[in-house]
Amino acid sequence: MLKINNVSYSVKGKSILKNIDLEFKNGFVYSIVGPNGAGKTTLLKSLIKLIEPDFGDIFIANKSLKTIKQREIVKYVAFLGQEHLSKQPLNVLDVIVMGMLSDITSTPSTKHYEKAMEIIKILGLEYLANKDFDKLSGGEKKLILIARAVAQNPPILILDEPTNHLDFKNKHHVLRFITDFTKSNNMICVMTIHELEFAFYYSDFIILMKDGKIVAFKDKRSIFKEYDISNLYDLNIAIKVIDDFICIKPK
Repeated sequence: MLKINNVSYSVKGKSILKNIDLEFKNGFVYSIVGPNGAGKTTLLKSLIKLIEPDFGDIFIANKSLKTIKQREIVKYVAFLGQEHLSKQPLNVLDVIVMGMLSDITSTPSTKHYEKAMEIIKILGLEYLANKDFDKLSGGEKKLILIARAVAQNPPILILDEPTNHLDFKNKHHVLRFITDFTKSNNMICVMTIHELEFAFYYSDFIILMKDGKIVAFKDKRSIFKEYDISNLYDLNIAIKVIDDFICIKPK
């Protein structure tokens, strides 16, 4: 269980997060959508102690985040940010294995490398296994970092724009993999995403965020039927949901 209780955060007097209350349950994928500057990335960073809220608290497995040391966060949460790793003189398998180690003094075993290989095979990336990470394209790096986060096998997976830099095929491929992995391992997955249609197809619940506030939090079908997305983006948008199909078009 992951719970955010009345969290607020500001920078130089400007409110970035305003009284955020959310609860996430195991076995579900949650997508946070909203315009640029809504506070989505800041909210995710608060979940891994990269920022300290001014007010409120966050609970992971009924433990206050304030009581969990920064180096212990990896035991509870795997995080994929928008930034790539800085230059690393490592091959792809080593980068993935790094994500499985509890600290930098740990020594990887054969089992670590076998698991890393298993993950990249599922993603169809075995052709990258022995390549230098630094020489990969932006999209390839993103795929490997997703594999690294998943290989950590955490109770909670936090992904900031996991489809960024990916082509159309790989966006679907990765999101399908993340969804299947979350459900088969009874995890919690919280991600930010800009593509509304992908949020609909690959999430269980959608959170709408604007100006640092949660404006709606519902299951994916209800939210598009009950909330006017045009207000979220200040853009006249037509949305039609029929069973498992969604059509989104600016008017």
